[in-house]
Amino acid sequence: MAKKKISKQDELDKTFLALKKKIKPYQKKMKVLLDKPHRYELCSTADYEVTSERTGKTTKKKDPYFVGLILQRTYVGFYFMAPYIEKGFMDDFSEAMQKRLKGKSCFYFKSTEEVGPEVDRLLKKGYAVFKKRGLL
Repeated sequence: MAKKKISKQDELDKTFLALKKKIKPYQKKMKVLLDKPHRYELCSTADYEVTSERTGKTTKKKDPYFVGLILQRTYVGFYFMAPYIEKGFMDDFSEAMQKRLKGKSCFYFKSTEEVGPEVDRLLKKGYAVFKKRGLL
């Protein structure tokens, strides 16, 4: 029996849902900023301070952004802030995961096959970083 070919859009929709499923357990301890069919965002509820490296000025902030998903036309954007917070955060992840990283905090996923155990490890490690830094 021939395998039914899935459209690119259906594959992206499934990829979005697979990533969202991996993120959902963290919403119990955080706040959902946005939950729409093609966009999902999660943040902490902590207050924190940021000091500018350039000016030395300290600014009070609220609700640090943890993770977000955006279903784009050709990929699902996985926006994850932990690599910004922790130097060397991505050092122990596979080359395949590092290739999905565009810039410092956005990963591109194009299929459900790419959403594996390493995404779980990424989220778990990021959560631990947030906890260690008092951002939860």
